[in-house]
Amino acid sequence: KSLYATLSTPLSEIRAGIRHICNQEMEGSLMISCTPSFAGNWLIPRLRNFTAACPGIDVHLRCRNDLVDFETENVDMAIYYGEGHHPELHVAPLMTEELTPVCSADYANKHGLHESVENLRDCVLLHDSSPWPNARYFSEWSVWANWAGMSHLDVQRGCSFDRSEPAVNCAQQGLGVAIGRMRLMNGLLKKGVLVAPFSPACPSPQKYYLVCTHERAENLRSVCFTRWIEQEVAQVQKCAAK
Repeated sequence: KSLYATLSTPLSEIRAGIRHICNQEMEGSLMISCTPSFAGNWLIPRLRNFTAACPGIDVHLRCRNDLVDFETENVDMAIYYGEGHHPELHVAPLMTEELTPVCSADYANKHGLHESVENLRDCVLLHDSSPWPNARYFSEWSVWANWAGMSHLDVQRGCSFDRSEPAVNCAQQGLGVAIGRMRLMNGLLKKGVLVAPFSPACPSPQKYYLVCTHERAENLRSVCFTRWIEQEVAQVQKCAAK
């Protein structure tokens, strides 16, 4: 009893101190970097789920296509689309991707794309010039054409843009056919804004990854975001499997 009386107050203070530290780490800012296409078509429509689950964390989203220099930039985490080879960083795989040509329904009907994939030869190809780090402007079309057995398709012709959004927007406006990343295009396809004339889709050699420094990976705010986005991905995959 004497020992308990001696230790109980300090132990209670230690527990309170630990709770205070944890609460502090669960509150504050979290700077996230990702591409505009991923932000607009995948992350932002789901972001309210994160703010509801972690109301003390303020998310600051910065959209860009290039990689983050974690040593000089104030960025906590980044979502990359690529090969995931960053040996000096903490890398957590998020999800795979699939590629398929997409365009407006009118454009597909006008060029007979539902009838034959060969009719792509008469279409304007729309390119994201930087689909992943060190890619060439026609890399996505090249991947899909080789997979579809259309090695004769001149994938270097057409119009290119520095991001995927203008290419997809031009496809919606009937300018031509863009390569759509299915994880990001599902909403537009369901609404009928775009159509995918050919099936199945081509597995992409690139994947989505959550990247940060090893130190920041242990931060509670980063842990919360990692667990949340992994749960969101699992939910998407579960719905897709039904």
